[in-house]
Amino acid sequence: VVTSTGEGVAGIDNPPVYGQNFTEITLQTNFNPADFNSPVLDIHFAVHWRDESAQEIRYQLAHIDVDEVFFTSTHVDSIKVIDPVHKRNPPDSPIVVCYGRIPGNPEPVDYEYNAEFVGSTQKLLLDVGANIYLSDGKTFDSIDPQSFSLTMIAEGQGGARYHVDDFEKLQQRFGKTDQGFDFQLDNDWGDIVPTRRLQARDLAYLTFYTDFYYTDSTTDSITISSNTNMQTSKNEVQISPLLLLWGCLAKGSQILMADGSNQAIEDVRIGDTVQTDFQHHLAKVTNTWTNSSESEQVVEIKAGDSLLQLTPDHLVVIAEIGLVPAGQIQIGQHILNSAGAQILVDQIRVDNISKVYNLDLEPFEETVLDHAFFANDILVGDGLAQN
Repeated sequence: VVTSTGEGVAGIDNPPVYGQNFTEITLQTNFNPADFNSPVLDIHFAVHWRDESAQEIRYQLAHIDVDEVFFTSTHVDSIKVIDPVHKRNPPDSPIVVCYGRIPGNPEPVDYEYNAEFVGSTQKLLLDVGANIYLSDGKTFDSIDPQSFSLTMIAEGQGGARYHVDDFEKLQQRFGKTDQGFDFQLDNDWGDIVPTRRLQARDLAYLTFYTDFYYTDSTTDSITISSNTNMQTSKNEVQISPLLLLWGCLAKGSQILMADGSNQAIEDVRIGDTVQTDFQHHLAKVTNTWTNSSESEQVVEIKAGDSLLQLTPDHLVVIAEIGLVPAGQIQIGQHILNSAGAQILVDQIRVDNISKVYNLDLEPFEETVLDHAFFANDILVGDGLAQN
């Protein structure tokens, strides 16, 4: 990145945001036109296209000129974030979001949403809103919808973005107030929670940005982000990262306990002990979960004499692969039972039921599958393996 007169502009290269149909690369810089001979930035970049084997298909050098208003000062006095915020968790912890389930112990949850699936993946639902207070007698007019951006990423893993199909409807989400303006977005992002890209309870990082106009036609901007590298100012505010949790088993699923007995999952309690593999390793139950919606889509898997209903994104141990979301299991693959045998999956169907459950485990010793348990004699992942 250089100015049109060739002066180099330093910046911070943020992690890319990968989506189904886009890749977004952001360079954050404290560029001040007053410090340079030209306010026009010349951005040079290289684009590589590669096939699945990493063989280069095409290489292209390109550049774009960026001649925009740079915000060397702001008339934003402060930003009060309404959503997402800590509602039950302490300020120094992640903001916890649950989809289709409720914790069974006092562990705080900040946001709860119904389970809504797109294929085998949870739809991304999250409220985002704020109050913006202005100074210097400035009056808000409207946002620049072309500049609007809202993304959620897991560093190095992938992410999602808030999809805008109608700029006019987006504009209506922003309204003038006596002290500035506010907004509250639709909680349906039009994207999916990046299930396969947020493993091992990785944290998700949200970034919101938009330019806006005052009634005197001058411009300004606001940023809300959980990016720990951002340099905050009056028009930039930092929030905590998010922890997203989902995935459950049907009511009545029989859980193999430490003593070899089976117990319905809804009767398992925090502090109980379950078997985690066919070598009789054990784990303590640290949390139980139930769904928060009246109806839940489930996948019914039949393997030999075992029949199990679970949400499409609940992980199941497949002998040929490892942990696989239930919605992606195929007839002809093999599950593992409590005797260590591989049992052929011979039937799969989709159903709707009213109640689902899940467990979080703490193993007594580290094993290959220390966050798994047997449900209806099928080895599945617990809530921590799920998220």
